[in-house]
Amino acid sequence: GGLDSTVLMHLMVALRRQHPRRLLLRALHVDHHLQPASRDFRAHCNKLARGWRVPLTILDVKVRTGPGVSTEEAAREARYAAWQGALAPGEDLLLAQHADDQVESLLLALLRGAGPAGLAAMPREAALGRGRLVRPLLGLSRDALRSYAGHHALTWVEDPSNQLQRFDRNYLRAEVVPRLRQRWPSLAQTLSRSARHCGSA
Repeated sequence: GGLDSTVLMHLMVALRRQHPRRLLLRALHVDHHLQPASRDFRAHCNKLARGWRVPLTILDVKVRTGPGVSTEEAAREARYAAWQGALAPGEDLLLAQHADDQVESLLLALLRGAGPAGLAAMPREAALGRGRLVRPLLGLSRDALRSYAGHHALTWVEDPSNQLQRFDRNYLRAEVVPRLRQRWPSLAQTLSRSARHCGSA
């Protein structure tokens, strides 16, 4: 229901129109039940899927919380487990992560002291359960996706938790990456190249 996923789904619906017999398309939405706004996310996704005639499955997950638990990491684990269980044999799960997400992932890995596997950040393709995970937008910037959405008059929902800088990724996005990009405008391309080198290593 966010900007990135909405753009990806719009692209896939357009691709389905071109290849109606070759592309079977369905959508998954994960409800983490971590904030009251999750009901609005569900409603928006249902409306979008109906309008584009894409079957939608809502995956309800329970995220571990409590002292010493990273909500970000627990939500990620719950999300991936749900996706893995939902994939049929041979299906591809397309995720809408983009170049700016890759920058944040690489910086987080560096700050954790990760080795080459962690510094490879997000691969473009990976096995997932009985299917495969694919990130087709990894080479595009958030600004490019926003421009596409504006051109096609797409609507999406903004996750209020993205403004909470107690989460490491949000802090990097709001405070660190913009300052790095001012000094090094090609930051996303350069760090993505480093991630690919680490993946090859």
